[in-house]
Amino acid sequence: MDLKDDVELANTQFKLARLEARYEEAKNRPCENARLREATMRSLKGTINQFKEEIVRYLAHRPVQPCADVQKDCESSNAGDANSDPNARVAKR
Repeated sequence: MDLKDDVELANTQFKLARLEARYEEAKNRPCENARLREATMRSLKGTINQFKEEIVRYLAHRPVQPCADVQKDCESSNAGDANSDPNARVAKR
């Protein structure tokens, strides 16, 4: 399954957190049937890895959006360079 939007991303991250908590609980809980425990742990770990892969794949293909603070810093530093250089004003005229 491929994630389609940020809502699906958030839902998958929530499910991942619940699965990881369940995995830790199962790991620490005593169990009389070792085969059952091993099968449960393997199943949980497989699903956890699947969710992680889906999240990474979605994030890797999502377009990068610059932070507003970084963009403002870039714009203000470019404006400051043009204003501090007297030759830059002459070249614009």
